[in-house]
Amino acid sequence: MDTVDLVGPGLAFTRSKIVGMGAAGLDGPTPCSEWTLRQLLNHLIGTMGALGRVLGGEVVDPAEMNPSVTSAADHVGQDPLAAFDAAAAVALAARPTDERAMSRPCAMPVGELPAGAVANLLALDATVHGWDVARATGQDPTIPDELAERILAFARGFVRPSVRGGAIGEEVPVAADASPSDRLVAFLGRRP
Repeated sequence: MDTVDLVGPGLAFTRSKIVGMGAAGLDGPTPCSEWTLRQLLNHLIGTMGALGRVLGGEVVDPAEMNPSVTSAADHVGQDPLAAFDAAAAVALAARPTDERAMSRPCAMPVGELPAGAVANLLALDATVHGWDVARATGQDPTIPDELAERILAFARGFVRPSVRGGAIGEEVPVAADASPSDRLVAFLGRRP
């Protein structure tokens, strides 16, 4: 398991895109065609908080990570950045920081996973939804190369065909020389 911290850089990227939203309307569309910006942020913040609690050793209700539930709950409130920062604080405090912590088992709805996999899943979800926020609000969505490459390496080993078509779309073809950011989002079903 990769002991490089992907959570910190992933959350920093996404936070910058939430800061950059400015006065963007939360009812506007996103690359996740079934969600408005508010619903996307609700999902992002709700899932991030739940995964942070899982990393902290809690057992959470599987519904807390169900995209249809997280997107419908009001995790954003009146201040998306404050809500994001509160959930990020939980995740950052609980992230594993060494090889031993990476292998610690965590209870997930799909069964027990090593903390390193849960942390990388959190980084993947947060980073790619940061890309979604950027696209929805007219910002540069480019994920930094090293972060995109490491998350893509994790995703290629973690994402199974059985989860495609739901929360993760079918892989979109891209040119062989596509940027790491474009390859990552295309792997997860988005059109760069």
